[in-house]
Amino acid sequence: MRKKRWTKMIPRAPLFMLQRFPFFVVVVFLTAMGSGWTAQAQDSLSKYEKIPKSRMAQQAAFEAQTSNFPARPRNMWEIGVSGGIVQVSGDVKTNWTGDGKDHLPALGYGIHLRKALGYAVSLRGEYFQGTAYGQNWQPSAGLDRNPVLNGREDPNLNYADSPGIVYHNYRAKINDLSVEAIFTLNNIKYHKDRNRVGLNAIVGIGVGTYETNYDQLDANGMMYDYSPARALGGGDFEDRGAILDALAEIYDGEYETPAEGHRDDPSLFNRAYKPVVTGGFGIHVLLTDKLSLALEHKVKFTNDDLLDGQRWEETNTLTMDFDTYHYSSLHLNYHLGKKSRNDIPSWWINPLTFSYDQADASQADLGDDDGDGVLNILDQEPDTREDCPVDTRGVTLDSDKDGCPDCDDPEPFSSPERPIQNCVNVGPLGAIDEPAVRRIVQEMLGDPSISAGGSDWYLPMIHFDLDRDELKTEFYPELKHVADVMTLYPKLKVEVIGFTDIRNTEEYNMDLSRRRAVNAINHMVQRYSIDANRFILRYVGEQENLVPNAAKEADHYMNRRVEFRAVVGE
Repeated sequence: MRKKRWTKMIPRAPLFMLQRFPFFVVVVFLTAMGSGWTAQAQDSLSKYEKIPKSRMAQQAAFEAQTSNFPARPRNMWEIGVSGGIVQVSGDVKTNWTGDGKDHLPALGYGIHLRKALGYAVSLRGEYFQGTAYGQNWQPSAGLDRNPVLNGREDPNLNYADSPGIVYHNYRAKINDLSVEAIFTLNNIKYHKDRNRVGLNAIVGIGVGTYETNYDQLDANGMMYDYSPARALGGGDFEDRGAILDALAEIYDGEYETPAEGHRDDPSLFNRAYKPVVTGGFGIHVLLTDKLSLALEHKVKFTNDDLLDGQRWEETNTLTMDFDTYHYSSLHLNYHLGKKSRNDIPSWWINPLTFSYDQADASQADLGDDDGDGVLNILDQEPDTREDCPVDTRGVTLDSDKDGCPDCDDPEPFSSPERPIQNCVNVGPLGAIDEPAVRRIVQEMLGDPSISAGGSDWYLPMIHFDLDRDELKTEFYPELKHVADVMTLYPKLKVEVIGFTDIRNTEEYNMDLSRRRAVNAINHMVQRYSIDANRFILRYVGEQENLVPNAAKEADHYMNRRVEFRAVVGE
């Protein structure tokens, strides 16, 4: 069995088609008018209206300069219908203007549903049906291998009983269902705000069915007498017009004879079916926010040589090519979305628009009206009090998140769980039980058995997040408690011991526990002016865990800690 080549990708007479096929002329018109059609919609397109509520938080962060990435716009749907010309590129010359008798146009129709996957890629499901015609103006002999034309399938249809000459023709009714990926090639623009005319590449897969018939018998069931056409010549191109006119007088346009097919192959609804691979290109023009037009040409590749009902050479050998069919179409598309929003699918949007909007400083307010060191364009609190520190966004600092700004808070790092009145913390949380502390310290100082190596008296401990050594603000009250005790008793030293959970290596955990203890010491030295020599640093990594064999995250959290133990000063 000979290997066939995929060579029939272009119709037999492309120049003739371009000369007479008006859809291709429309390309120029659509391109020229695209800018005017979309001008009315441009002002109504707001970057905020294209962001769904679920992603507004990210967009707000982007607008506030706290995130480098804008929110992804809504991925809209499109529904559309199409109509156009169908052609089969095969062994019989295509006749896109219609059949040889009544000149019924070789039309196709389709309906599709499209969904954006982002700015550059979208998916489309499409159903298509159409009718293609073919007609040779050159006579053919050598019909011995065609089971229809040589009478093997029906002795009454033995065309070889005649002089053995026919003019091949066909009518192919084609249906297919496919899924296509559409790649937008030009929506990234450096000098315009968004797409007005889109250029697309199309690839897809699907399944196609077809039913092909010949028109070779007259009303009496006899084969046609082709002598009037044969008298006009052997089928040279200059005789083409006259021969086709003569054939039109001969044919009755019934297409009564089922063409040669794959009789032993499985069928679908009594029709041959084959997998189909699609390739194509298109130009789309946005008319309004809801409507667009598209002009497309798609080629459908099949692993079949009988779409046109003919696969034999004059020498009764198989032809070298598989058949393909082409669909040149005009699409009218409707964009599905909320009626209250002026929205377009993301394949029309220039993804650089958001970045350009943020980078445009030509009209930016670069002043600092409240004198907090943050430019007005970035300042989220433009009227900050002069004596209040702010963060990088210009918002007044509230370190403990208790609702009282640091500039008014006598304890700016207290636990947010403590109640406050007029910015003053109230309640026992974090307060020192001075009589109890005094009694314990006196007992320690009066007991010579207590050495500088430590004691069983534990001050509050603090905890850390996984693999972190930063102090958590929620433990600032505990650190202040330790500092207050050390301030109250100047002879007291405190042993600061760092711990980790059992995750990671022992060497790594030793260093991590050291850093945690050092950060706790530095906090009290810097914030409360405690002499660094009064702290005794110790770190043990994952040893001495509070919760042995910890498995739950809560148990690991208990082990990630720094402990403070009071010791007697020298």
